[in-house]
Amino acid sequence: MEVRYHPLFERWLAELAKTDEEIFGEVMALLTALETHGRDLDDERREESHPVVTSRYDMHALRRTPPSEAAPYADRPPVLRILYAICRTPDRAEVAVVLLGGDKTALGNNWYPANLTEAEARLDQHARQHPDREAREPMTTTRTIPTDTAKVADTTISDQEWAQAENAHERFKALLETKPRAKARYDAVLAEINSRQATLRRLREARALTQSTVAELLDMDQSEVSRLERRSDMLLSTLKRFVAATGGEMHIVVTYPDGGPVE
Repeated sequence: MEVRYHPLFERWLAELAKTDEEIFGEVMALLTALETHGRDLDDERREESHPVVTSRYDMHALRRTPPSEAAPYADRPPVLRILYAICRTPDRAEVAVVLLGGDKTALGNNWYPANLTEAEARLDQHARQHPDREAREPMTTTRTIPTDTAKVADTTISDQEWAQAENAHERFKALLETKPRAKARYDAVLAEINSRQATLRRLREARALTQSTVAELLDMDQSEVSRLERRSDMLLSTLKRFVAATGGEMHIVVTYPDGGPVE
């Protein structure tokens, strides 16, 4: 998925890169995971992102949370949220517009109302600047983290800042390479996220098959294939059918420490 930044988010991210390299690395890993995996990060079994159902737009939040099974790398606060919206281009491609980042450690869920209002204002502003991107309607510590207090109503953004924001994601990834601690954190977080992404999807893509093709072979809807690929567990019979639909054969091998493998 294409990722674009609002200029005010770019300012916040630049400040974070100066104040805390490790957290900057984690945030960049989340943004790159969004770029790589798109909506798959919203799967209910994962912790990287979730939809913000109270928004009037298709708004989502990337999550840097305290330790959990899904996010063992988040070993202490801050509890960060990165708000982004899904827009569509004229050719119907989806674009993630990253709007605002902040630390909700102290406020908890009370952090959302004011920041969501500001994120929506930023999205409205972004849409005026980029009328070709349609904002979709909703689908149903001790760290020094910069505070994003900028308000669209009180801020002037130059044409140069709008232009710079168009390639900001690429520039921040280049900046990451110059910060060893940030890069180390980035690599660890991204590897953790990537390791949990859909194994079945990788099987399908390795065979150069589309979800529509597999859906036809399995006699199900494409949406069912999409949900199947995001599941972390399933019946062996279902897995066997999926593998067969992609042209393969499934074999289960059990290995015991005191004997050879049993197939």
